[in-house]
Amino acid sequence: MSSLIREQTKTKNHYYERKINGLKNKYGLYFKGCKKIIEGRKEEEIFAEWDDFMQWENYDEALRYWTEAE
Repeated sequence: MSSLIREQTKTKNHYYERKINGLKNKYGLYFKGCKKIIEGRKEEEIFAEWDDFMQWENYDEALRYWTEAE
C-alpha cells in the first residue's frame, strides 16, 4: 500500500472516530445502547435523534470500511 493511500486511510479513520465520539458524548451511550432506546420508544418519535442515529450508523459502517482498508 502506498504511503498516500495509507495516509488517506488514517485521515478517514480519524474523521469517523471523531464523529462517532461526538455522538457518544452527546448521548452518553455507545451505538447499540442508543439504537435500543430509539427503536424501543413507544411514544412520540424524536426526529433529531433518528437523524443522529442514522448518521451514526453510517459513520460506524464507514469506519469499519476504512479500518479494513488499512
